[in-house]
Amino acid sequence: MSDVEKLPIIFKRFGDKAILIEWPAQIDSQLLKLRIAYEKLISEHFSSQFQNTLIDIVPAYHSITLIFQNEIVNWNKIIQYLKTLYSQLNVLPNLNSRVVHIPVCYENSLASDIEEFARLKKISIQGIIDLHTQPLYEVYFFGFLPGFMYLGGLNKKLHHPRKDKPGLTVPKGAVAIGGQQTGIYPINSPGGWHIIGNTPLEIFNPYIDSSSIAVMGDKIKFIAISVQEYSQIQQSVIDGTYRVVYENCHD
Repeated sequence: MSDVEKLPIIFKRFGDKAILIEWPAQIDSQLLKLRIAYEKLISEHFSSQFQNTLIDIVPAYHSITLIFQNEIVNWNKIIQYLKTLYSQLNVLPNLNSRVVHIPVCYENSLASDIEEFARLKKISIQGIIDLHTQPLYEVYFFGFLPGFMYLGGLNKKLHHPRKDKPGLTVPKGAVAIGGQQTGIYPINSPGGWHIIGNTPLEIFNPYIDSSSIAVMGDKIKFIAISVQEYSQIQQSVIDGTYRVVYENCHD
């Protein structure tokens, strides 16, 4: 367990059936722990205090949105209770997360934007690959698409605005960079991020219990592979013989 640094928090009305809870605008590992612990506390205790059913908790980097079944009429009472819960959060659990190894092929045939991205950043393609595979990225939350992981930890040298004109079809498995973030498109989708690689892994599968390859708090490690390795892994994924590599990671 670790002590809680009491970051300031703001509660806002968000329509008739939701409350937005915000912390300072930052992407931070300690804030992630705080947010996860607070979400757990709300999930465990809120329903016993109020009749208005809490139907969803939607996380973001530095906020959570509470969505209720019915229109909220007792705003002040609910917000005061949420403040009380927050004040009771005195310790944070260490996250016994995993490091998930995700193989990525950065070859041009699978990375439609990597040459242009390298030119824009004035870094060699190998330099882009080295910078992208160096960090351990942290899974902060899911959104945009089912199974789309929002990751923290992208090297500042790779930060770059999204495309002016989004593409109509980004292929499943595309590994891309947009703004201060990197991520993986779990399905074919429109998108405006710069595609620098592709993974042959199944990132999201709604037909199995563990639908996503990772959960909030896990770490992601990108591993550079060749086109030949990509094809081999892709076939083993299709055959059902590929086993994702997980390492235990204790904070």
